[in-house]
Amino acid sequence: MVSTKAVILAITCGLIVSAYAATWTVVDNDYATIAMAVSFLGPTTGWVAGGSGSLQPLLLYTTDGGKTFNNSGISDSSTGAFLAISMANANNGIAGSLGFFGLPCGAYTNDGKTWYKTHEGKDIFCAAQDTSATDGGNTMMIVGEWSDPTNFAGNGVQISLDAGKTWNGHNWNQGTDARYSWFASKDQGYVAGGMWPATSSQGARKISSLFGARPSYPVSRHLHYDGRRMNIVRSEAPKAVGDVDVSGYQAIIAYATNSASQYNTVLNLTGQGVYFNQISCVDINTCWAVAEGTNKTNGYDAAYVYFTNNGWKTFGTQLYVEGGSLAAITMLNSTFGWAGGALVQSTSDSPDAATYGQFWLTTDGKTWTLNQEIRNFYVFDISVIDGVNAYAAGVTNLGLSSLARFN
Repeated sequence: MVSTKAVILAITCGLIVSAYAATWTVVDNDYATIAMAVSFLGPTTGWVAGGSGSLQPLLLYTTDGGKTFNNSGISDSSTGAFLAISMANANNGIAGSLGFFGLPCGAYTNDGKTWYKTHEGKDIFCAAQDTSATDGGNTMMIVGEWSDPTNFAGNGVQISLDAGKTWNGHNWNQGTDARYSWFASKDQGYVAGGMWPATSSQGARKISSLFGARPSYPVSRHLHYDGRRMNIVRSEAPKAVGDVDVSGYQAIIAYATNSASQYNTVLNLTGQGVYFNQISCVDINTCWAVAEGTNKTNGYDAAYVYFTNNGWKTFGTQLYVEGGSLAAITMLNSTFGWAGGALVQSTSDSPDAATYGQFWLTTDGKTWTLNQEIRNFYVFDISVIDGVNAYAAGVTNLGLSSLARFN
């Protein structure tokens, strides 16, 4: 008889060998002005979301691993600019967007073919960086900021419990921006967020920055959406020297319950030089989150992978990247996952660091290895299918976007 431990060891070793044998390759370069969100359901089948330079909504579907795409668009809107997409299954999915100048704040599908705009035009402005689809696709969520007639300063989660047809918004009331999320169901999940100190070069991190002749929305400390040129622009702060004041940073993870209407702070790193980007969990206790900011001691940009195995009662740091950014993380299970971002600042060890996107791999859920770098590909979102298949959307040095495939 073969023992259970032997089977687990064989599967784990297979994942490790396969992962190191496969490579990341750009399969579609500069294919859209912004198309920075991915959600794949199989080795060759999935979605990429974004918007063109003419504000044509891009809900791109591929069945051949990104070699060709069919743009479904939105059936009841000719405009859109998406930053996030989540498919619960082949039929049900939700996409979140930057909603300004009358653009929809999101779109949903119940058949995997036809997409409809959310909210029935009730939102005035919105900025959604993340989405979630759970409970078989019946629960759909859009995470970020919004303004509507009932809530002019919405910040948290907008949720639909009927597969996208009707929506309610709930502020998370954490004193900073809701940015990313992970939900096991409508009643259990986490929202991660935060704020970085704004500078004149980086702009204000609020939807008010979308007003005016030159609308702009910072999606992170290092990237902002240029509404005039309709692309993504790098926005770097100069490296500080010596001891740095990091008190302006905010970093919060909150536990969400009761249909995402109630929030309890479980991790607060405010004033410690970081803010949170994506969070990924395999259950309500076991989670990873990426954060980035400034190293207080030497002034370099810094990025981290944080981990908990008890619902953020305690946590640890599994990875530190000096001069780096980490925007994305997706765990396939408790041992295997990917994190991605870029080197955004030169260090003594990497003088041309600003040109390289990075893919970090874990095969034990504890340690992370720099698996590969791709020049001029700033990793923004990752979708993991299995140990040998994954996809990533990234930003090029021209502010356009590309799709990379791991196999």
